[in-house]
Amino acid sequence: MKVVLLLLGIFIASVVKCQVLEGVVSDADGQAVEGATVYVRETAQGCVADENGNFRIALPSGTYVCEVSALGYEKQTLQVRVGEKRDVLRVVLKPMVYMLQEAKVNARGEDPAFYIMRHAIARAPYHRHQVKRYLSEVYTKGTMQLEKIPKLLMLSKEIRKEVTPYLGKVFTLESVMEVAFEAPDTYERKIVAFSSSIPDDLSPDEALGIVTASVYDPDVMGMVSPLAPGAFSYYRFRFAECYLEDGKTINKIRVEPRKKNSQLLDGYIYIVENDWSVVNFDFSAKLTGVTLHIKGVFHDVKPSVFLPTSYDIDVDVKIFGVKAGGKYYASVKYKEVEADTTNGVVVKPVSVVAENKALPEPAKSPKREKAERKLEALLEKEELTTRDAYRMARLSQQLMTPERPDTIPPLEIREEVVTEKVSVDSMAVRRDSAYWLQMRTIPLKQEEVKGYQMRDSLRAVVKKSEGETDTTRRAHRDIFGQILWGSSYKLGKQGRFEFDGLVKAFPEYNFVDGFWIGQRFGVSLAVARGQRLYVEPSVYYATARKSWIWQVYSSYTYAPLKRGLLKVRFGDVSADYKGNAGAWRLENTLTSLVCADNFMKFYGKRYVALENRIDISNGLVLSVGGNYEKRRVLENHISYNIYKKDPKPNTPSSEGGVDMPDNTALHVYGQLDYTPRSFYRLRNGYKRYVRSDWPTFSVRYDRGISVGSGLSSAYNRIAIGVQQKKSLGLFDKISYKVQAGKFFSVKELYFPDYKQFGATGWVFSKEMFFSDFYLTDYYELATAEKWFQGALNYTSSYLLIKRLSFMQRFLFNEAVHVRYVWMPETKSYTECGYSLGFEDEIRGGVFFGFDREGYRGVGVRVVLPLDWK
Repeated sequence: MKVVLLLLGIFIASVVKCQVLEGVVSDADGQAVEGATVYVRETAQGCVADENGNFRIALPSGTYVCEVSALGYEKQTLQVRVGEKRDVLRVVLKPMVYMLQEAKVNARGEDPAFYIMRHAIARAPYHRHQVKRYLSEVYTKGTMQLEKIPKLLMLSKEIRKEVTPYLGKVFTLESVMEVAFEAPDTYERKIVAFSSSIPDDLSPDEALGIVTASVYDPDVMGMVSPLAPGAFSYYRFRFAECYLEDGKTINKIRVEPRKKNSQLLDGYIYIVENDWSVVNFDFSAKLTGVTLHIKGVFHDVKPSVFLPTSYDIDVDVKIFGVKAGGKYYASVKYKEVEADTTNGVVVKPVSVVAENKALPEPAKSPKREKAERKLEALLEKEELTTRDAYRMARLSQQLMTPERPDTIPPLEIREEVVTEKVSVDSMAVRRDSAYWLQMRTIPLKQEEVKGYQMRDSLRAVVKKSEGETDTTRRAHRDIFGQILWGSSYKLGKQGRFEFDGLVKAFPEYNFVDGFWIGQRFGVSLAVARGQRLYVEPSVYYATARKSWIWQVYSSYTYAPLKRGLLKVRFGDVSADYKGNAGAWRLENTLTSLVCADNFMKFYGKRYVALENRIDISNGLVLSVGGNYEKRRVLENHISYNIYKKDPKPNTPSSEGGVDMPDNTALHVYGQLDYTPRSFYRLRNGYKRYVRSDWPTFSVRYDRGISVGSGLSSAYNRIAIGVQQKKSLGLFDKISYKVQAGKFFSVKELYFPDYKQFGATGWVFSKEMFFSDFYLTDYYELATAEKWFQGALNYTSSYLLIKRLSFMQRFLFNEAVHVRYVWMPETKSYTECGYSLGFEDEIRGGVFFGFDREGYRGVGVRVVLPLDWK
């Protein structure tokens, strides 16, 4: 087989008849110029020189024009003859001679960078949509080195075995890919060749991909582009220098983030005067423990069509004592490029608008014509304001985007989403050394060659380490882990079965039931497209009460375009008097078991409940339902706790609530929620709401219907409310909730029927700080009359502590919270708080309470949003 591959390699080499142009780029002092870019005009091929200034390009025999450039140096244009003779091309770059900037300072004395960046931002949508399709060949090379591991970790024998083969050694990944792009954002990546010196057997589809994101996109690699609409809010721009290159004026602009944030870039961007396209960028980004240094070089592969031809990325990792470094190169050769000449208006440079103000005249809708008139008016302005630039960018994006067909609803989102298909050539991992010698644009360094030579011996060490674990024992461990932690299994093609595992076989302890011992199961079945049936039975034995606690929850999704959902529940459980406004039951388990603080009180509930939710129209949701309950009073049956304290009686009055007798309840309700202009997506035939700039308005009616001659709830209740969560830019967001309601025509009412307000009974909670109260007795905030409540939360990445510069490198954010409730029983009650945390992962805050008599108290609360049913 090896002989066949060798002959095949010789055959390919003989057919192509390519020579290799090798070279070294240095400065006048003989120092290597790292990151210099070599671009061959005839083949639209770029490559980047390594830290020693070395580069190599495979070219058929002939004469070529090569452009050699580097940041801070003048570009050299050379005519090179490639033949059988392989002399090393030596290129000496001279320091850049910068020009005196022409006066482009307005009456306010602004930095010239403002003028340049406004025009670049205004023109960014045009450059983003400038290319209809291209086919390219990309060589990528990535090297990495694990330099240091904390000594504490190396004390572990298992970690030492895993890490030792890699520590201090340089590993290399190389690939050759064919990348096909089709507008607007579709990439097909075919791995033609793949090689790795890493001991683990990597799959070719793990090859390093080129950066498919464009600097002209508002979001580039998960960070805010300096060319995004709104960039002036996030960046400071300063004019650095300018220089002439091929008759064009290139402006070097300093880009500084206004705040230290992992979503912002820091560095330089190079922009062509009048064309306002990017020719280079040199950015750094800092995440927690990771620093990226990213350089990109663009060339005009077609007249006025600039595309990236090389990338040079450094990665530096320093976190928790781990130190590692990496380097990534990408060299791009464009085989085919087709510019898009049909996508609407071309935003002309301001300097030439006076010569030709006419716009293309395809068939246009009135809306499109109006946008073009607005854009023309902005183009005629001698000087753009920042607001003008943002408006031009939005109008250009609108005109570049094809008009939606009338068959697509106006609120359905069909955004341009980057899709990437990856395939692997059957020969990808079989390419021989002759092939790689021809395809590499950067020669291997000595330590990289040694890495390839050591690969097989290191693989033997790694496999030996892995082989020390008996496969039978490993399989047993896997089965035991599933039993312990739970798992899920497929049921045919359309179903799935799941269970909780032994860890959740004891989910609760309280003084009424004792320990719960049992299990929760789940079965999910796809009935049809967009329709699914889910059944979740659970059964537990209450050790102290010596009775069974069980319930069945089932749901059926139907009418996928209307988000239909039918829920049915029934069972016999111990329920919290506070109902859906209650806290996390695991909190009560911990407080009861540790210190006898049983803040939750329970009653027996044998019930059946039914609910149906469906969209009447877009954004208008109707929910109707009802439940029948037989309620019975329960008492404590056990008092065990670690500190051997006496628990409180199982009556809600001990926590500020109201006691009740045994009773029955038949409760029905209807609720309307309306969110104007709700945008949505269709995925697999199912409708999902995405966003709206409007709040959600709601109205709800509840009624308790008297049943039989015994004690039974009988009342009417109505509530209206509004709530919203809204982003205020990249760093800030706000959420609020307001509700008012009233009971009327009340004949019988029991504590579970009261309007209950969310409260926590302990320092920990799993619900984020949105509208709950934290300093009152658990059952104190409840009313049987009328109420008004409000909640306001403002979250910012830079509120108080994060305004200190040395704190800005950390990822946490800050928030302020205000809650208010009024009801006849307690009159006014207010809580104000401050918190900090990591988005929705973990959060801690301090809260202050005030009632009608003034200051009431202070407390600390911590949110841990764990998934524990």
